[in-house]
Amino acid sequence: GTGAESGEYHFLPHNADLKNIDTSALSYTDMLSYIARGKSKKLIFLDTCYAGLAGEPDGTGWINALVRDGQGRRVAVFASSVANQKSTELPPPYAHGAFTYALLDALYGRENSKSMIPEEQITVKGLGYWLEVRVANLARLVNKTQTPDTQDLTGERLPVAAFLAQP
Repeated sequence: GTGAESGEYHFLPHNADLKNIDTSALSYTDMLSYIARGKSKKLIFLDTCYAGLAGEPDGTGWINALVRDGQGRRVAVFASSVANQKSTELPPPYAHGAFTYALLDALYGRENSKSMIPEEQITVKGLGYWLEVRVANLARLVNKTQTPDTQDLTGERLPVAAFLAQP
């Protein structure tokens, strides 16, 4: 999928019809209704172009909407890029975009992530910092700029995962 600028953030699946975006993509309003269900904490990972549109704390994105709906203390959003950026696809042998590759690096403890995230558990804050540094470095490999954004409204040291064994 990808994000599109159409006045509202949309998640576009691979077969989305840009002429019929409202019926072939998932709007952030629709996503909000799914997120609002249930009382558990939620981690949202958006690896799309313009993903920051979904996390902008200016009233147009999810953050203010989640706070207004009382969900704010239970949500962390990891956006692969800021509101006006495309996300970077990496060439072989990476087989992923910069954000997903960096996320997998962190989860598997690759590329010095264990030294940058010293806890045995990967927290939202630690993962956000890692993604910011690693994604920028990966994007530079292909002469691009990409700035991930993490909005953590949980107000605590929320664990995301423990390091996984290398595949």
